[in-house]
Formats: sequence, structure tokens, C-alpha cells
Amino acid sequence: LTGKSRAGKSTFINFLSNKLVALESCDRVSVTQYLTEYYIYLNNDNNSEKIAIKLIDSPGVIPNNTEQSKKDLEELLKNSDENMEKQIHFILFFFMEGESLEGINDILQLLNDCNIPVLFIINKAFDDSDNGKTRDINSTISHCKMNGWNNLINKDNYIGINIVGNRRTQCFGVDEIFNRLYDIYKEKNKFSDKIKNKI
Repeated sequence: LTGKSRAGKSTFINFLSNKLVALESCDRVSVTQYLTEYYIYLNNDNNSEKIAIKLIDSPGVIPNNTEQSKKDLEELLKNSDENMEKQIHFILFFFMEGESLEGINDILQLLNDCNIPVLFIINKAFDDSDNGKTRDINSTISHCKMNGWNNLINKDNYIGINIVGNRRTQCFGVDEIFNRLYDIYKEKNKFSDKIKNKI
């Protein structure tokens, strides 16, 4: 999990865990200071083995101050190439509805070049009347096209969500993230029959 600072990465982890495991704050500064691993354990039928999704939470990307974020990502990607146990299958990039991606071009370039599927998660999307297809999708894709980041322009990889419902909007979109992850995995034929059954 990467993305803009204060965009909902920790909230996403807590939502999946159904408990407070990652720190959240109402302050304007990023709470996550280091790369942190979380395991979301899934129940299976016979309980003979534990199945987990491993999430790696990273400090938020701050525009025009991306050196540490880039270094952390490069280290993760390098380890993913070298060590099967540390392999990264997907990158979820979080940002808020209406938020500019200016000032983080080096991070986006790295994501474009990494050869790992990247999903753009647009948090606090205003509503789900168009299945979470917020107005930010077209502008972000246009920004990526202008910079030649062709690996980041698949419209199916942009998902509007609202992790925490309020009076204006209901919680929506998290299931769409996992549906898309499943579709990408299926397209790449990476599932063994055993894994397909577990999923």
C-alpha cells in the first residue's frame, strides 16, 4: 500500500482487519513512519492451515518531498525480485478524491516501470452512483498519458471507494478492489487449483 499522505491506507487495513491494528489520526501529518507488515487472516473450511493476505503499509508520499518514499519502494521492489517470500503481487496507490498528483512524478515513474499491477484507489469518492467511477479517473489517466506512463492507464485499475461512511455517502468500493485483484490474477493464470478453491 502506497500513495499520498493521509489518503486512507491505515484505515483500509483496519477495515479489513475489523479492528484497530494500524494507527490513524485526524491530524494533517502522516501517522505511518516506517514500512509495516500486517497479516489479515482468512478463515477456511477445515482450519488446518492459516491463510493470510500480507499488506505492507508505507509512509504517505508527500509532494515535492518524495526521496524517502521512493527509496522505500525501490527497496521493496528489489527484495520482491530477489526473494519469492517477499514477492509483491499488487500495488495499491491511495489518494483522495479531488487531490492532485503533481509533485510525485518520480513515484509514478517507478510504479509505471515496476512490472507489477498498480491499482489507483480513490478514497472518499463522493458517491457510487456511477459505480465509483469518479471524475478523477479521467484526469489521472490523462496525466499518466501525458507523461508516457502507459502501464498506469488501464481504466479498470481505477476504483473509487469510501471506506468510512457518513451522512453524505455510504461505505462502498472495497469489494471492487478484491474483484479486480482476482480478475488480474485470473488473467495471468497465476492460480493453482488449490489457491482458486481457497479464494
